[in-house]
Amino acid sequence: YGRLVAVLTKQFGVSSLDLVEDVVQAALIEAMQSWGKRGIPDNPSAWLFRVARNRAIDTMRRDGLLQRYQSTVATSEVISTESQLD
Repeated sequence: YGRLVAVLTKQFGVSSLDLVEDVVQAALIEAMQSWGKRGIPDNPSAWLFRVARNRAIDTMRRDGLLQRYQSTVATSEVISTESQLD
């Protein structure tokens, strides 16, 4: 757990520590569920790293899209309010 958190924190930055901890925990849970059915992969550490990394990237993408959407909506509201004042 600690080594995976450290590697991903180095990759994504200390500001993403909460996200990294969440995705590592999710990857561990997914491993317990998946490996029980399919068996342990040849390289379990690499599997955990890849799943956690992909989850972090997906979350960052989703949050980035959300931030852009919120920014667009906020800008539209400001423009609308300013045009109503004129």
